[in-house]
Amino acid sequence: MSKKIIDQLKPDSKIVLDNLKTILDKEQEYADFLYVIERCVLDEFLNNKSIKDKEIIHYLKHFLENLDKDEDYFESHFEVNLYRDIIEILNERKITKHELVLCIKYLLWSIDNRSWLDDSQAYVKWLTHSADVMSLSEKKDYEEKVRTLCRRKGIPDNQIEAMLKDDFSNIEVEDKESTGFESEFFALDDDKKYDFVIDNFNDAPFLFEVYFSELMENQNYNLAEKLCKQISEIMPDLPHTGILLGIVYKEKGNNILAKHHFRNALIVLDETPDDIIPIEDKKAMIEEVKLLLKGLSE
Repeated sequence: MSKKIIDQLKPDSKIVLDNLKTILDKEQEYADFLYVIERCVLDEFLNNKSIKDKEIIHYLKHFLENLDKDEDYFESHFEVNLYRDIIEILNERKITKHELVLCIKYLLWSIDNRSWLDDSQAYVKWLTHSADVMSLSEKKDYEEKVRTLCRRKGIPDNQIEAMLKDDFSNIEVEDKESTGFESEFFALDDDKKYDFVIDNFNDAPFLFEVYFSELMENQNYNLAEKLCKQISEIMPDLPHTGILLGIVYKEKGNNILAKHHFRNALIVLDETPDDIIPIEDKKAMIEEVKLLLKGLSE
């Protein structure tokens, strides 16, 4: 009879559960487990060059939801290999379920962190480049694309090169606090994310849109609506909130309320000082809202 992962894990303790919220800055301590998960992702990509990041996300989330199952429960090649490799590493070193969950969620956060590269295979390509298993032509094309995209976003050359070498030891992280909030957010169970975003809005307002996007992707429109309304109470004149609330109502099929919030967002944007929202950003937002309104009128 094959071993079950859940039986090989150490019992969770209150100290670990209460104090370990993310493995950010503890990557070396969990390097063996992170390596196993990354290796499985890399192997999957090398066997199937068409696989997308969202498929890896689906596998990892499904795996997380079924950690108590045995190997035979999983049908995908990726999940079976991951199951076996985790069993193997647990034979060498035991960790708790909470720690293993945080390791997998750290990988999910890493995948999300590459989404700005605007490529459906952003993470798997980054991992392949990092592992130095790309062909010379693939490596050249990849690095050229990353450098071009980064320069368009105003990222300094030294940070670009650090990114390509996956070595930030000589780079000062400007906003480490935000990175910590984001890492902790991705490590949370779904039922705890809402309160975390609200409670930390003043210190990490960017999490509002991160969480909103997640809710919309999962078609959780009611919770997305509740989130927008509560953020509006905290900061009534935030234009983004009205736009996002309009998008929620559009998806729910309530075009009357959607138009109301889009039109109100245009008024708020027009009245927002340029030192709050730069002129070019404001113009882009106004055009986006006008396009949304036009789509509702057609």
